[in-house]
Amino acid sequence: MIRIGIIANKNKDKDLQFASNLKDMIVDKGGDYIFDEDSAKSLELDSSVHNIENIVKNADVVFTLGGDGTLLRAARRISFEGKPILGINLGTLGFLTQVDKEHTSRAVDRILAGDYHIEKRMTLQTKIFNCKGELLYNDIALNDIAITKDLMSSLVRLKMYINEEFVDAISGDGLIIATPTGSTAYSMSAGGPLVDPQLNNIILTPICPHNLYSKSIVTSGDYIVKVSECGNSSDESLISIDGQNRYKLGEGFVIECTKSDKCVNLIKFSNKYYFNVLRTKIYDMGESLRKDEI
Repeated sequence: MIRIGIIANKNKDKDLQFASNLKDMIVDKGGDYIFDEDSAKSLELDSSVHNIENIVKNADVVFTLGGDGTLLRAARRISFEGKPILGINLGTLGFLTQVDKEHTSRAVDRILAGDYHIEKRMTLQTKIFNCKGELLYNDIALNDIAITKDLMSSLVRLKMYINEEFVDAISGDGLIIATPTGSTAYSMSAGGPLVDPQLNNIILTPICPHNLYSKSIVTSGDYIVKVSECGNSSDESLISIDGQNRYKLGEGFVIECTKSDKCVNLIKFSNKYYFNVLRTKIYDMGESLRKDEI
């Protein structure tokens, strides 16, 4: 029997009505389910059975119900442990989510029949050191690392290195270090390139650079990227990992990014899905904004 872990976003699924219908659908089709503990509490299910630890240990695949943020949060909790994950989009855009909610029944059929493939997405190991070279934080990103100022009115001044070779010094609102998966997220909004998620690359995109020449750089995923503070500053900088974890950076910080040995296993039903998403969802978003014009 196939067990499907379910991680739901209660902000996207009011009263967890969709999640409740999904569990009934899975059982009717001959499968089993395990919820995360927050959803189980809302659905009044046994918390000794329905929790993240049991999903990691016993689920064959994991469904996330929400949007890209829900999938990112789930990836940090369970997919880094190797569990295949399928995003069901209950939100708006959804680059990472594979299935829109109206196609859920067919998706369950294909999962239970084993009719899918796994697409491995690279992640970035991020180490943050203080001015003494002491390791402060160690984290993993599927999408991106964003370095910004705590005070939005201030400029962030950074030096970038690739394999210990000085690349550039930037002044501006910050810097994004993205995976190919994250190239359609914050990096794209800042003017960065779209990169096929199957490639092995690291993308460095300045945020509103205060000069005429700073551009995005695409480098090998096998290289080491380092970022340090350019001069002293009284304002603390911030680093955000996938928009989920945020850390304050003191003076003299150094950030080191390398490809992690862990990857996120995304469930896919078609090899053609990525470029179809780029074409349709970006267009649809633009058309939606155009309709709102006065």
